[in-house]
Amino acid sequence: MRAKLGLPESVVEQTAYWFRKISAKKILGGRSTVVILCATTYIVCRLTNTPRTIHDIADAGNVKTKHLQRIYRFLVKELDIHPIAYKPDEFVTRLAKATSVSEKTQRLAFKILSIAEKKGITTSKNPMSMAAAVVHLASLKNKEKVSQLKISEVSGISAVTIRDRSKEITKCIGGEI
Repeated sequence: MRAKLGLPESVVEQTAYWFRKISAKKILGGRSTVVILCATTYIVCRLTNTPRTIHDIADAGNVKTKHLQRIYRFLVKELDIHPIAYKPDEFVTRLAKATSVSEKTQRLAFKILSIAEKKGITTSKNPMSMAAAVVHLASLKNKEKVSQLKISEVSGISAVTIRDRSKEITKCIGGEI
């Protein structure tokens, strides 16, 4: 999983630590060890602010996202931990590199995201969908040919959601970008 997700050594070590802690609590019984390991990895990624989505980890561990989400919620409750939510800016660079947009477009995406955050548009929205929307808007503004479909494939967010988030952002901050 480390190689597939490109995780730093510190995340791997902390995952092992938390997995041993979970094992000592005797809550593994009747649950898939692979799913528990994936959920633990996701928890550690959230705790260490290493931006990996639950879908990334599900794909790397070859487990169903639904099972991973259920075990993740169970472990968070059992261990009484409160991981912080990701921010969309953590995913903008990743999407910009994957879609091969210019540095100028990437900077514009960060600027659009900053304005959107100040206006409160990003609150309670999937951070990856917001990142995808700002990369899309920035590429349109700079006349770079990056399709919604390509951004959708790279981000795992549907083209419809990207379009909806883009419309929300444009509606609220239209003249500022």
